[in-house]
Amino acid sequence: MIYDIVITQPRYLPWLPYLRRMIKADGIIILDDVQRSTREYENRCLVADQSRKHHWLTIPVSSSSRAKINEAQITNKEPWLLYHARKLSGYYSLNEPGAFNILSEFVNIHESYFNTIHNSLMNVLRYHVSEMPNLSYSSELKEAYPHLFQSNPVGSELIIRLMIAYKLENHSEIHKLNYFTGTDVKNYIKQDEIDMWMNMYDIGLKIDDWRPNHCNTEEAKLSWIHHFILHHKSLMEQLQ
Repeated sequence: MIYDIVITQPRYLPWLPYLRRMIKADGIIILDDVQRSTREYENRCLVADQSRKHHWLTIPVSSSSRAKINEAQITNKEPWLLYHARKLSGYYSLNEPGAFNILSEFVNIHESYFNTIHNSLMNVLRYHVSEMPNLSYSSELKEAYPHLFQSNPVGSELIIRLMIAYKLENHSEIHKLNYFTGTDVKNYIKQDEIDMWMNMYDIGLKIDDWRPNHCNTEEAKLSWIHHFILHHKSLMEQLQ
């Protein structure tokens, strides 16, 4: 069997192309023990107001930027989810309780950075699929196959070793494994690396350049929650 697998950090209410890959994938490896990203889309997402100006919804973090995802903590001294609801109510002409109810359906607050972001992502996935993709975690694969990770690989080397570990974990089902990702993959993985994967491990690359049919490139970067509010029915159809 040919398997398409997504390897990614968890994202807070992510953009649609990212979410679609997760829905279409056979398996997902969540990077839970890598250094958390700052000023990216990991703990924040983009929404737009009625003038199409973009704004960030950010989960406040108390831990160092050098902390691992599964070690970081969230600052719960401020009611950040309520603050996000207030922003949404203003941007999308919703009443504040309605906006808060929408967010609360998908976002559960924990002190743990990983649990908050990961669980919200899983809640969004469950909303769209009847059967979840096979989930694995980088920390668990490293623990199960330590010999693959003795050199503490990073970047593309980490991706290939996680894929090898995933194949070992599911060897009875998988003949070929594809790394299912977006077009920016060529910024961090070279073609000769991809060719080597194919020759040595029967592992390939599958690039998904889909974007929503009602979006230009910039709008495709907006959070799933933006499209959920504005295009509920058409969104459900497009992501399937």
